[in-house]
Amino acid sequence: MRKVVGGAYLSGRIPKDYGIVSNFGQNIYYTAYYEVELDARDSPYFNLGSNYYAAVATTYDFRTNRITTEVVKINNNNSSDVKTINFQNNVISKIKNFNQVRDWIKSDKSNIKYFR
Repeated sequence: MRKVVGGAYLSGRIPKDYGIVSNFGQNIYYTAYYEVELDARDSPYFNLGSNYYAAVATTYDFRTNRITTEVVKINNNNSSDVKTINFQNNVISKIKNFNQVRDWIKSDKSNIKYFR
């Protein structure tokens, strides 16, 4: 188990993910939500409220081989309730290992059973 002192960082844990496949079985895209661990002093930047946690929504598009990212908040009681966090550049700069999601999504997309 790693320990990071201060600041926000991505845990690598995926509390929610999904993929879209065409009617012909062709992969369209895969999205994984990587949970963000927050230090108390960084919490105000994310403005989560009491029932939400922060995550980075990372989508791999199989048609274009492009990866897109967005910082979101997910409701603890209803994982379908996902909202974009305002001021993306401010919160992205607070996540110490933000760039790792690009490597993680490349690895994780191949491990999902409905994409084989």
